[in-house]
Amino acid sequence: MDIEGAESDALEWARGVIQRRHPKLTICIYHSNEDILRIIEQVHEMAPEYKLYVRHHSIGVNEKVLYALI
Repeated sequence: MDIEGAESDALEWARGVIQRRHPKLTICIYHSNEDILRIIEQVHEMAPEYKLYVRHHSIGVNEKVLYALI
């Protein structure tokens, strides 16, 4: 999910599906400094059974991605 800073809102909108179905999640967390912790905490609160991984995919400061897998 790379929706230019609206990732947190989209997660809230999809909360029920995430809690029931536990889809694999790939979420960009670099749009603001707050996104990094806020989105990680948000996913963990929704479904603590996810294993969370953060990877950086570029030389610059962008492209930090959260992966949530079961």
